[in-house]
Amino acid sequence: MLASLHRSWTRSGNEDGFTRNEIGFDEQRQLFDLLCKLDRKPPVVIDSDDLLADPASMVEKYCKAIGIPFIAEALSWEPGSRNEVLWYDGDDSIWHETLKNSDGLKAQPRITIEVDELPRRLQALYRDFLPHYQHLHRHRLRP
Repeated sequence: MLASLHRSWTRSGNEDGFTRNEIGFDEQRQLFDLLCKLDRKPPVVIDSDDLLADPASMVEKYCKAIGIPFIAEALSWEPGSRNEVLWYDGDDSIWHETLKNSDGLKAQPRITIEVDELPRRLQALYRDFLPHYQHLHRHRLRP
């Protein structure tokens, strides 16, 4: 995620990429821990790798976990802009363009990047964020 975000932001002319606070792992962990304390149980967590590997199964498990019906038809749609979606139409909105052109939530190939291949700044962020990610990951819905 860090490499993808860095690549997108630097390509759009932002040499520094993003700030630590714009990633939100610290805040996600804080919110997760607060909800655990308030509700006395962990909130539902989905890992994006699990979702992208098997979208239908993970969405079905998510729906069951939060008590709503699973609607398989909701996993596909017609490509193109839709009024109900607020699109960011910046100069380099590759994520939004990819979504606009998609026709559903489908398994996606994962691109793995070795941490030692990242720029130093991203390596440091990775090390800082890893404990937060691991904490949330332990509580995720299992595939």
